[in-house]
Amino acid sequence: MPGVRVVEISTDGSPETTRQRTADFLTANPTGRILMWCHIDQNTLGMLAAVRAADREGDVLITSFGANPVIFHELLDPDSVVLGTVAQFSERFGWDIMPMVIRYLNYGIPIPMVTMPPTGLITADNLLHYFPEAAG
Repeated sequence: MPGVRVVEISTDGSPETTRQRTADFLTANPTGRILMWCHIDQNTLGMLAAVRAADREGDVLITSFGANPVIFHELLDPDSVVLGTVAQFSERFGWDIMPMVIRYLNYGIPIPMVTMPPTGLITADNLLHYFPEAAG
């Protein structure tokens, strides 16, 4: 993707900090198309608030991480610029890790130092499949 500029903005783990730093970025870059990604759904809402306050929804697309219920209403809103959130399905970690532990205990088979549990991109198209409670 030639000509693409990547800018990293620290959120300091705070939705309000994310909102302010995103607002500062949008002010410093008043034109152009922007793809944003945030590592925490709650902070993504701060990012989205800055985009809306700057009236830049036509310029921005946002993805997130966490699949936290706080972001579900945005995924279900066909007018939202939030396209998706990555689910790590932490509730399933045991199903992936326990067989490795059992093989180690029973047979001495070493557990890999790096293990990647399944992840998935949650969008409006599949949200209710993975999180049916979001319909409520």
